[in-house]
Amino acid sequence: MRARLEAAAGSVPPVTRGLIGTLISGYLIQLIFPAAKTHLGLVVGRFLVSPWTIVTSGLLVDSSIELLTSLAAAAVLGRAVEGQLGGRETLVTLCSALVGASLCAWVWVTATFAVAVSTSSTAAARAGDALYDPILGFHGATAALLVALKQVVPENEVTLFSHFSFRFKYLPSLFVLVAAVFGVLTGRTLRTLPFVVGGTLASWAYLRFVQPQAGSGRGTPGADFSFASFFPEPVAPLAEQLAVLCSRLTGLRAAERSVPSVGSGLGLGGAVLPGTGAADAARRRERGQRALEERLGLAEEAGLPRGPTRGASATSLHQGSVELQGDVQKEITVA
Repeated sequence: MRARLEAAAGSVPPVTRGLIGTLISGYLIQLIFPAAKTHLGLVVGRFLVSPWTIVTSGLLVDSSIELLTSLAAAAVLGRAVEGQLGGRETLVTLCSALVGASLCAWVWVTATFAVAVSTSSTAAARAGDALYDPILGFHGATAALLVALKQVVPENEVTLFSHFSFRFKYLPSLFVLVAAVFGVLTGRTLRTLPFVVGGTLASWAYLRFVQPQAGSGRGTPGADFSFASFFPEPVAPLAEQLAVLCSRLTGLRAAERSVPSVGSGLGLGGAVLPGTGAADAARRRERGQRALEERLGLAEEAGLPRGPTRGASATSLHQGSVELQGDVQKEITVA
């Protein structure tokens, strides 16, 4: 039994092991020191004096059920993502999601308080309490792992209850939808939805625009991982227009990477070879054509017959073609 446990633990990648250990440790610390929640969770009203909570709040859970679901998500999703992205990129993706989730929650709660103050005193009192209620949960990191799965294995399918099957690329959108419905039904919208939305957006932005790729490119271009791909088809065009507007305002853009075809004029590393532009190619063709015409004119002046037989014509054309190719090759070398 011990050997099996050691083998199972050894098969879990290091970042995923650290994630699981952090979740368990944080939960035990809360059981021993209940006040730790206010020091490790995100308290919007004291955010500036406790900046470490921007990370710790997303690694803290306060119920046994949430601990079990978070451990399952970390073990299953973390192992799958880390096996594809590697430990470093998985860690950076998670960190970006934790920071994005906390910032989104801070903006969300602050904006809610500002709106509530301008409406009624009762709403302002409730929103004021939310400023000092600790916000915590693994929702942002879970959203980031789902976004990473959408990037690395978008077409893989998952089946639930032997009847419902869907592709991994739809999981982030479904998770946001479930979090929204759950928040409305339980009255925990401020505890769940900001972390989920912030974690989804931050991890997608990193993987879409910043993540280093092979060569000199960055990000993940393509329609399958665009902002519009997170939305249903009826609203996807509107989401795409919003993404284009944000891209123009922020300057963020995924680098398009393509493999150059043979003869495209690209050298190693994508550098353009000298003399391979369209104008240069046209100029070389004109020079080759003039050279061929000059040779044909010299042949006529030498007294060759104007009406050669089919075999002689084919031979002459072949020789002229060989000479033309030689001249074009010389022109390329000179250019």
